[in-house]
Amino acid sequence: SNAPSHPSQTSMSDMFSLNNGEDSSSRRLHTVSDQQQSTIRKPTINKNKAVVNDISVTDLSELREASSSALRWNLTKLTSSDIHSHSVSGCFLLLHTEPHSLTHICLVSVSLDGGMMVHTLESSRTDERMGRRGSLDSPASAHSRGSRGSNGTHTSSKPKLKSFRCHSSSDPLACLAVTSDGMGGNIVFSGGHDDIVLAYGISSACALASLYSHRDAVTGICIIDRASFSESARHSKSFIGSSTSDLSTHLMISCSWDATVKIWSVTLADGETVSINREPVAELFDADSSIVCLDAIEVQKCNVVICAGCTDGSLVFWFCGMDGTKDVIHRERAARGSCSCVKWTTNLITGDTILFAGFSAGNISAFLLRDKVLQAVSSLPLGSPVKCLDIHQNLAVVGCADGGLRVATFTCAGRLKTEPRLWKNVNGGASPGISSVCIRKLSGGDGGEVAKHAGIKQFLNDGTLLCSIGAENGNVTIYEMDNNCI
Repeated sequence: SNAPSHPSQTSMSDMFSLNNGEDSSSRRLHTVSDQQQSTIRKPTINKNKAVVNDISVTDLSELREASSSALRWNLTKLTSSDIHSHSVSGCFLLLHTEPHSLTHICLVSVSLDGGMMVHTLESSRTDERMGRRGSLDSPASAHSRGSRGSNGTHTSSKPKLKSFRCHSSSDPLACLAVTSDGMGGNIVFSGGHDDIVLAYGISSACALASLYSHRDAVTGICIIDRASFSESARHSKSFIGSSTSDLSTHLMISCSWDATVKIWSVTLADGETVSINREPVAELFDADSSIVCLDAIEVQKCNVVICAGCTDGSLVFWFCGMDGTKDVIHRERAARGSCSCVKWTTNLITGDTILFAGFSAGNISAFLLRDKVLQAVSSLPLGSPVKCLDIHQNLAVVGCADGGLRVATFTCAGRLKTEPRLWKNVNGGASPGISSVCIRKLSGGDGGEVAKHAGIKQFLNDGTLLCSIGAENGNVTIYEMDNNCI
């Protein structure tokens, strides 16, 4: 995108305070001072409350409502690097917990400069020793070799991004998806303006498969693991992909400027082995304009629901079922400017499936899916064109063209709250527009293990969120996002 950035006089420090980010527009962007935070009373939780409506359904949902009302957010900068020469069109944080993994925290990114890059997030004191095929030794072993201070403890310094893998294309790359082969390997699927989908192995350090998939630029890719489907769905001859390849392990859904969505059978095996069937198992031609974003989700362990966002602002929803049906179940008319991003999520409490969509008109909208019926739930104006978004639990993390990161909370039924948090200039004082965002949680024992092996345990608290933010100038910044109530 060539949307202009908006310079700000405010400098960015490593720690963003909560009162940094007032918006002068009429739209309220909630900010709370440290003193005000200490006086906020959390609502009392009624542990005996029963299911009464879509908004308040269980004790846990009420706890989240109470927690989010305090808005005690901290955003701490971990590292930043200008790793691309053009807009970052996609980024993904990959967390490894396997002891034999070469890396434990990876940033995967693609850009309009044609580059696909993998960086590791490590302590800058970590000893880098190159192994065979150019791979890094495990950060865990490197950590044990680190320098020690006078008291015998390891010296520490802030983490930084270190180049680990790279692959370049002569054409701009517009989208990516990352998935595991189930045996410790990870594959990056990228699509771009050469109309090709490329599969790249992170451990293999090479291209694994490619597919000429569309007649115009590939603008979105989604990978669905068929292992989550029911046994009957996986073996049904009428189900998507079954008639073509009973052994396929995944479905790949792609979209393009050619206004089509295609579904492909993909088989992944140990050693980052990838096989893509050359003929799509389904082609969907129902969009009226170029498709710029896509997401898909498995529902009821036997069906797939797809949403495509178009340049005219319209949304098209398909239901692809175990019985072979591929029906358009909803069309959302064009009324909000171009659609820039869509993201499905499943509420872990109610099981409801919710779609969030961002638009160039500066708002995000939520849609609730129940029994193949889509219902518009809410819409929230943000004051700047929306470029990207990601979802974690009841948080919508949104990147905008003005360089500001917004975080909005929503209820179990997808109703967006009207007071989002705003942090300005998250990718630097020049305030480049945010073009991609990814949020992942370091949770439970695995989170601490990941941080320990990366040699940055002292910087990350177990249970906090890692957020990577890609900008239109090629910069990627990684933050720790901490609310103490998440």
